[in-house]
Amino acid sequence: MLIDIRGFNPQNLGSCLMLLATQARLRAAIPEARISVALGTDDLRLERRERERFGVLGRWPRRWKKLQVGWLGEVIPDGMQRAFAVTREQDFRAVVDISGFAYGDFWGAEKLQRRLGRGITQWKRDGRKVILLPQAFGPFRDPRLASGMRDVLHQADLVYARDRVSRLHLLEVHPDAALEQSPDFTHEVTAVRQSADPAPGTYICAIPNSKLTRQPGEAERYIDFFAAATTRLSTALGVEPVLLRFGGSEDAALMKIMQARLGDQPRSFRVSDARHAKSLIAGSVATISSRYHAIMSALGAGVPTLSIGWSHKYGEAMSEYDCASYSLSLADVGTRPELDDFIAEIRSGALRGRLRLAAARQRAATDRMWNRVVDCIREAA
Repeated sequence: MLIDIRGFNPQNLGSCLMLLATQARLRAAIPEARISVALGTDDLRLERRERERFGVLGRWPRRWKKLQVGWLGEVIPDGMQRAFAVTREQDFRAVVDISGFAYGDFWGAEKLQRRLGRGITQWKRDGRKVILLPQAFGPFRDPRLASGMRDVLHQADLVYARDRVSRLHLLEVHPDAALEQSPDFTHEVTAVRQSADPAPGTYICAIPNSKLTRQPGEAERYIDFFAAATTRLSTALGVEPVLLRFGGSEDAALMKIMQARLGDQPRSFRVSDARHAKSLIAGSVATISSRYHAIMSALGAGVPTLSIGWSHKYGEAMSEYDCASYSLSLADVGTRPELDDFIAEIRSGALRGRLRLAAARQRAATDRMWNRVVDCIREAA
C-alpha cells in the first residue's frame, strides 16, 4: 500500500520528527506500507539524497515552476518509477497530512489549496482516505481560506486538532464537523546522542525563533528578553548555555545575534538529524524555547521548559503538561515574574515530577489516535 504524506519540510526539524514518528507507526502496523512525499513541496525541492535519508519515495508533482506537469506522471513507465524512486498520484491509497501548523490566516488560502484543496474531491471519488494528523489550526478570518477549510473538513475521513483552541477555530468554520483532538505525537521519536555532545545535566538549551523578530520593535524586545533570560537561567542553575538552531536557514542570522548577546561564545549547534536535536534537549537541565517541536521534545522528556511563543499553540501545549504559567508571549515579556518561580521549581524537582505524569497521559492519547488512524487506512487497502 502506498501512503502519501503532505506537509513535510526536511529543513524544519519539527517536520522531520513528525515524519519519523508517522513512518514508525505506519510501518509497524502495516508492514507493506510504502511512504511517498512530494518531489517538489511548497517552497523547496526534496532532492533524492533527502528521500534516501528518510526512506521515502518521491511523488511526481502536479506543477513545476508554474507549468502543469502532472500529466507526465501518468505516463512514466513502471521501470522508470523504480529507477528514480518516484510514484504517481494515481497510485496512493491514503493521504496523511503532517503539516503541523499551516492552515490559518498567517499562511493564507493558497497553501491549503496546494496541499489538499485541489486534490481532495478526486481522492474521495477514487475511494482514498484523507487524514489530517494532530496539528494546530486557525484562525480563519479570510473568507477564501474559511471556504477551503470547510470543504476539507466536509470530505476528510479524520481530522485531528492538536489543542482546544484549534478545535474551536475549526468548529467556527464547520459547526457540524466530526473532529477529533489529540496531542502532538513527536514524543515517540527516539533521541540519538553523539559523542561530541556536552555531558547531560551540564547545560541549558536555548532555542530561538526568527518568527518573533519580524516586527522591528518586537524584534529588539524579544532578543533582549531571550538573551537576558538565558543568561539568568544558566547563572542561577550553575550550568553553561547551549544554543540550538531548530528551524531552517531563516534562523541563521538570529543565532549569530544570540551568540553575540550571550557573550563568551556559547556552544552553538546546527544539526541535520532531528533525533540528535532531541538528544541535546533531553540532556539539558532546562530549556528556553520559541520553537514548538523543541518545546514538545523537552516536555516529552520531562525537561522543564520556558516557552516564548507567537501563537495559541504554545500556551495550549504547555497547559497539557500542567505548566501553563511558563508559557509567555511577547506581550508578557518583562512584565511577569515567572522566571523566579521557574528556577525555584527546577531546583526543587517539582516541575520534572509534573511533566513525567503529564507525559504518560500524552502517550496514552497518542496510542488511541494511532489505533484509529491505522484502522482508517486499512479500509482503503
